[in-house]
Amino acid sequence: MRKLLDDIYSSWPNLIGLAIGFACITITVIWFNHERNYDRFYNKSKSIYRVIWKESASKNSSKGLASTPSPLGPVISNSIPEIKNITRFYRLDSFLGEIKVESDETRIFESNYCFADPSFFSLFDLPFVYGDAEYALSSPNNVVLTNNTAEKYFGSDDPTGKILRIANFGEYIVSGVIQDIPSDSHIKFDFLSPLEPLLQKYEWMNRWNIPHFYTYLEVIEGTDPDMLNIKINRVSRDKRVSDLSNLDVNFQIEPVTDIHFKSEYGRELPGNGKYIADTIRIFTVLALLVLIISCLNFIIIFIAKAFKQRKEIGVRKTYGATRLTISSKYYLNVLTITVFSYLFSILLVLSIFPSFKSIIGIDINPGAAGALNLIVYMALVILFSSLISGLFPALYISSFRPATVFRGNIFFTGKRTNNIKGFVILQFAISLFFIVGYFIYNSQYRYMIQKDLGYKYDNVYCLRTTPELKTGFESFSRSLLDNPMINDVTACSNLPDGSISKTLASGWEGSNDEERVMMNYIYVDQAFVRTLNIGIKEGRDFIMESDKLTGFILNESAVREMGLQDPINKRFNINGFDGRIIGVVKNFNFESLTNKVNPLVIKIGPGFCKYILISIAGNDIDRTMKYIEDIYNTYSPDYNFETWPMDGVVRELYGNEKKSSSLIFIFSLLGILIASIGLFGLIEYSVRLRHREIGIRKSMGADSIKILHLFIREYGRLILISGIIAAPVSFYYYSRWLDNYAFRITFKIWYILGAMFIALTITSLIVISKTIKTSLMSPADLTGID
Repeated sequence: MRKLLDDIYSSWPNLIGLAIGFACITITVIWFNHERNYDRFYNKSKSIYRVIWKESASKNSSKGLASTPSPLGPVISNSIPEIKNITRFYRLDSFLGEIKVESDETRIFESNYCFADPSFFSLFDLPFVYGDAEYALSSPNNVVLTNNTAEKYFGSDDPTGKILRIANFGEYIVSGVIQDIPSDSHIKFDFLSPLEPLLQKYEWMNRWNIPHFYTYLEVIEGTDPDMLNIKINRVSRDKRVSDLSNLDVNFQIEPVTDIHFKSEYGRELPGNGKYIADTIRIFTVLALLVLIISCLNFIIIFIAKAFKQRKEIGVRKTYGATRLTISSKYYLNVLTITVFSYLFSILLVLSIFPSFKSIIGIDINPGAAGALNLIVYMALVILFSSLISGLFPALYISSFRPATVFRGNIFFTGKRTNNIKGFVILQFAISLFFIVGYFIYNSQYRYMIQKDLGYKYDNVYCLRTTPELKTGFESFSRSLLDNPMINDVTACSNLPDGSISKTLASGWEGSNDEERVMMNYIYVDQAFVRTLNIGIKEGRDFIMESDKLTGFILNESAVREMGLQDPINKRFNINGFDGRIIGVVKNFNFESLTNKVNPLVIKIGPGFCKYILISIAGNDIDRTMKYIEDIYNTYSPDYNFETWPMDGVVRELYGNEKKSSSLIFIFSLLGILIASIGLFGLIEYSVRLRHREIGIRKSMGADSIKILHLFIREYGRLILISGIIAAPVSFYYYSRWLDNYAFRITFKIWYILGAMFIALTITSLIVISKTIKTSLMSPADLTGID
């Protein structure tokens, strides 16, 4: 037992290296299980489908929308027997943005207020803390809260029957409280009220050409999805009104369990989409590479360490020990270290997992990620890693002949040294791949947040509108502009946060009956273009009195997609508004740079504006903000004043890129750390083997600098070879990743050279630390060392 503990203690570099690799894989598996299990905890998950909208005739909407018109659900539910139940889901922030919610004690602007049919909890069986799922949405003014939301407004008491006042909607009675929605549900909300009263309040929501609602179906077991698609489209074509008479719209169902990982549709619910699967796939590969580096590190150190035991191997072989006996002993040693490494990795996972969750922004419960899967994985990863790490060294060490062993040159000569150098090269090639990845991810992120987007957002601050500000906006703006520190004031329906609305445009002047273009659209007040300093290419800016009903401004992309040669004064209509094109602005990026600049129409619509944008001078921000707050409180004394910089909104668009950059930076550090541990051990034993050579060189006049240069040059050559291997792989892999962005950086040679410089610097420091003492020894002392 004591010898076993001594072996484990002496193998700490191996233990730490493998533990880091195991920890990376464990965390990645937990993350993957969490994402893969999205929506599978619902009892009816295998029978639930979502309907998506596909408009095949439009020029730029081939991917379709995740949302559908509100009339679709009831129409197909009443006509198709395979459909057992339907529910519709609607996020209020897509229309009104954040909305004020208040109880007697609390008043907060909320963004996650949603509406659904009473059947919602029949499909999505979320457990209730208070209330009854069957009746929770049975009355028009009911509201269901999540547990955290209920505590925020009412404390820990049962809140059912209590009142919440919702701005623009009146009083709602709390009819139920559900447990907080699991993080692996694609549907999330804080408040849920019945949908039908909302449809009665806003007539336009009932149109077939307003696909703003999420429609879910519960189908009979064994239903053929392809046949159901055919029936849905046949029934919907028979029932549609004139809203869709000129549109070639098709509906298609997708399993609810596919939404989180596979959805590529517009208007997707936040936090879902195919990019998530791509991200996890990337980091699964990176975690595997870290484990491979760990295994290579194990092999290098284990073989180098065996140098100390070379005479014991020779003696055992002389007395008849077979190759199988020796290799079994060493393999058992490897397996023991591997098991202890995994146990240590569990401690690492428990200690770093909270930080990992913070980086990726997901609340993952490791225990809920599939305990059985993790147990199976643990057994497989230990077996695989011990095979990779132990089989080669065990066979390698047991293959030596006694006569060769006693001469001492069994490990780092001839083909054997080439094998070990090959492992070092592969280790550093993977490490260079990580470092290049960090350069790429970080450079792309910095490029996106620093790129000229075609509009001004520095020193522009956002403020929510209120009913009072909407009705008194002109007076409010004039009051603000009395302050010379305020340059301009405007209002808009959407911020550049990825939530911009889309609709189909058709019937513009010069178009034929089949031409349609999927358009982004935004409602603004007359100062929007001027405040954000958006360039006008043709025509003019808005004039409130003459353009508030009939004026449209389009961007260059919209004009190009519609094929208009002279767009000014051409007839145009969208969302039921008819008018003329008065101006064309230069393309500006109001969405993520992952997308090209899509067609955009800008229309005056103060009643639809959810945000006020205030452009201020760069001096004395605090005093200017105090002035804005005083004016705000004069117009809206019942609302809390809250403002935030627009550049923060733009940066938030690239939160995923920032997270990815942080994660790959961590992987880069881990890869270099593990490779350095292996190199540290390898150089130590390599120096021991070459004591006589160093002594001879010193006796022939070589000084310490030349000795250091000898080793740096030798290992620098390995770094160079690693770079030659890593360069084409990195170029291919990261170029494909960059292809996901419509606006992207280019792969530069300095990414590889910079990575090689970092690796060479680390290698040089290790060489110096391990050889400086030897290089200062006298030739007599060196030649006398065994």
